[in-house]
Amino acid sequence: IMADEQNRFIGSLTLRPFSDDLRSIEFAQISVHPNFRNIGVGTKLLETMQTYLNKERPEIDAIIINKFEEDGNRWIRPKLLKMASGFKAGLYERHCWPFDLIPLRHAAPH
Repeated sequence: IMADEQNRFIGSLTLRPFSDDLRSIEFAQISVHPNFRNIGVGTKLLETMQTYLNKERPEIDAIIINKFEEDGNRWIRPKLLKMASGFKAGLYERHCWPFDLIPLRHAAPH
């Protein structure tokens, strides 16, 4: 969670366990308050996630993204793709329950 100097919400990012697979983690959500969009808050949250996973959770080899909402497809997908080489883990999207995983790519599969 990211807050401003007055402890007001600016943004958050959530990771959670992916099933019973200890080597995978789910990128569950990212949210930025409307008043703080387009100033790098989302990027800072993603960079913090990258640092945490690379340094504190090196055993993670797959980051699973359940789905992108419209804004996520527009802003988060391209940012993650640009950052992908800096992650020790691979980035994957889940499209069919339970485990139909495909590598993250520029356009959402149809």
